[in-house]
Amino acid sequence: MLMPELQRFIVLKHGWMSNEEFLSGMSLSQILPGVNSTNTSIFVGQRLRGAIGAFVACSAMLLGP
Repeated sequence: MLMPELQRFIVLKHGWMSNEEFLSGMSLSQILPGVNSTNTSIFVGQRLRGAIGAFVACSAMLLGP
């Protein structure tokens, strides 16, 4: 999933977080090692549901392919 699609899905479609929150998570994911979309999904999962949400988000991004 590309970052603009991820942003549309999280911010515009579901309203799970504000655009500013998403952009701060995206900027954090760009300085961490790894794939940006996976890092961002872990950030969003953690913000929404804590450690379990981060684990589920990471699993969903890695087990699908």
